[in-house]
Amino acid sequence: RTVNLRLRVLVLSVRFSFAQQVNSKATNGAYAPFCFGSNSPDLVMTLSFKSFTLGLLLCFVASAAPAQSEAQPPLPTIQLNAGLYVIKAEVAQTFSQMAMGLMHRDKMGANEGMLFVWGESSKRCMWMRNTLLPLSVAFIDDKGVVLNVEDMKPQTEDSHCSKGDAKYALEMNVGWFKAKNLKPGLKISGIPGVATTTR
Repeated sequence: RTVNLRLRVLVLSVRFSFAQQVNSKATNGAYAPFCFGSNSPDLVMTLSFKSFTLGLLLCFVASAAPAQSEAQPPLPTIQLNAGLYVIKAEVAQTFSQMAMGLMHRDKMGANEGMLFVWGESSKRCMWMRNTLLPLSVAFIDDKGVVLNVEDMKPQTEDSHCSKGDAKYALEMNVGWFKAKNLKPGLKISGIPGVATTTR
């Protein structure tokens, strides 16, 4: 039997959308699980007891998922080109792959990195929860052009955001872009689905 609950909640909205989580705080795979937020100042919801319970359960599962203490296995790689430099990049494109990213990794090759691939362009922000390596992240638009590069300190939760709508983010060892004088405006070639025309 379904028991209906009428809940009047202040500053509560259920935002259980994977896309919303991806846009909010992804990095190194660590997502901030925004199951509850404050979009609506006065939300009245009528839910069945089963639906409400299931929603809470899914929320807790999503929150706990990135908490594992082991790095994910290496992901499939592609070759990217940044100017004269060749990058061996693992590709993270599913929710679970991006949710872990480079968390718990303790080393990465000099010209290795991880490419995050979202389904659409939007402003993206990343953090460094459970990430042991200092990293630099390049936010990249849908044409493969670098929007901005941000340096990120290990095991911090500061937000590092794109300066425009990004569809990709490329994480490398910290200082990699600066050491090679690679700046915003550069086109990264080899990204799947991006035309290979030169700038």
